[in-house]
This record gives sequence, C-alpha cells and structure tokens, in this order.
Amino acid sequence: MARRWTLATLRAECLRALRRKDVRLDVRRLEKCQAQLHYVPNGPAFVTADPMQVGLINAAVHEMLHYVMDEFLDPFLGVRMKEVALDAWEERIARTIITSPAEYQAWVRAIERKLEGDH
Repeated sequence: MARRWTLATLRAECLRALRRKDVRLDVRRLEKCQAQLHYVPNGPAFVTADPMQVGLINAAVHEMLHYVMDEFLDPFLGVRMKEVALDAWEERIARTIITSPAEYQAWVRAIERKLEGDH
C-alpha cells in the first residue's frame, strides 16, 4: 500500500534525511539560486546554501523535500510544478519548525552538526 504523507510525517522524514551520515551541508555564495542539492536517490547528498539569500532552516527543508519526494513527484510533475509544491510544503513545514521550540532546536542541532563537519 502506498504511504500516506502528512505535513508532520514529511517534516520528520526530512529531518531524518538531514541527519543521515552521507548528507552534507555547506554554506557559500551562490549566483543562480539560493540553495542547491546534488544527490543519489536514497544515497549520498550534498546541499549548498547561500545564507545571504535564504535562511538555513528553509534551505535545509526545501532541499530535503527534494531528497525525500523527488522520486514520487518526478513521474507526475514537471520541474516548475514540482517547485510550486515543494515551496508550499517548505513554507508550512518551516513555519511549524520556527514556532515549535522543540522542533526548532532539533533542526538547529542537525544543521549545526552538518556545518561543523560532524556527519
């Protein structure tokens, strides 16, 4: 049976993906986008975010949404439609993270660990 997604399960799955040992996060200036993801499905991933353009929580959420959901969305949505969906989910998930102290701390810790190189 197909998995039923909720915003809560999607948020939890994105955090779990970010915490994977083979997921890296780096910050640097990007010219053409706010953040980018290079990955192998269900394998290693490398996220680069430009903190001058986007908050790291939003960047991590958005790129982990790609990591988690691309395989489900790619057969049905073009690139632009997929971005519309991911942007909407990102906004709702990030708002929940920012307004929940426990969620906020979990994401901050995960991001800090990645930036410190503790994968």
